[in-house]
Amino acid sequence: ASAPVQPQEFLLALRDSSMQDEALLDTYYDMVIRSFEYPENYLILVADAVYDIPQKGTDQQELEDASEEVYHFIHTCLCPVNLAKPALSYDPEEGCFHNRDRDRIVSPPVLGMLFPAFHDRSSDIYSLLYYVRNQKEMYSAFTDAVLGCPCPRSAADQKKIFTQIVEEALGDECSYENVRSLHEQLHELTQAQKESPDPVTLSQGEVKNLLTLSGGSEEQLKDFRETYEEVAGEGASFSAGNVTSETKYIVRTPDVEIRVSADRSDLVETMIIEGRPCLVIPITDDVHVNGIKVKI
Repeated sequence: ASAPVQPQEFLLALRDSSMQDEALLDTYYDMVIRSFEYPENYLILVADAVYDIPQKGTDQQELEDASEEVYHFIHTCLCPVNLAKPALSYDPEEGCFHNRDRDRIVSPPVLGMLFPAFHDRSSDIYSLLYYVRNQKEMYSAFTDAVLGCPCPRSAADQKKIFTQIVEEALGDECSYENVRSLHEQLHELTQAQKESPDPVTLSQGEVKNLLTLSGGSEEQLKDFRETYEEVAGEGASFSAGNVTSETKYIVRTPDVEIRVSADRSDLVETMIIEGRPCLVIPITDDVHVNGIKVKI
């Protein structure tokens, strides 16, 4: 018996067929149906498309009449199909209202895939783009069976795991000042690469370096590698945009939540007042309470 076709080989064959091979398409539809668990009816949309990549001149201006290569890709969308809501419609010939026929409506996709990815103005057959509408449902069975790759972690999962790593790695040194410093380091990192089209990615070494710069001692971080791999897994990385906010800095207690601009975390400090640890915020004469300007 011949060896089973790998997902990448199958997707390449599907793309190269330009949607003309009915057997390949039927196989693909069957793969999707078996692996995509959805409680309602849905539509499978598969598109084949090409894009002539414009050539760039020495002045980096695109030349519309020249092409370096053709980017050939397939695009899949899985869209829920639901009955339209009940409604009345008016029949002018009969002069009366009737129940409107409930059509089946195609909703925006809950899952999408584009293969191959488009990197550095060229096809990248070793990557693809994956989209889910709701990050709480990543459809891991689909990524395993159809795409042949592990399901990416959602932004919420990355935030949760990163938080656990920081808390366990710093231990007793997970102070307010150190965590604020970590936020500032992450904010500076994301702002420095803001113009880059690629997201800022944090590897194990980069996370350890950030913790060191934020006040983590060598003794505290001596077992960092074991902690990182136990919590996140070997070779795991994080998108900086998923583990910190680029717009706000939030301090929360059970009864109070303080929000300031991401670049002004210095406005919130800790101080011992009359023997009690307090959060201190300097204020100006421009203070509003429930929209009412008050005098200080």
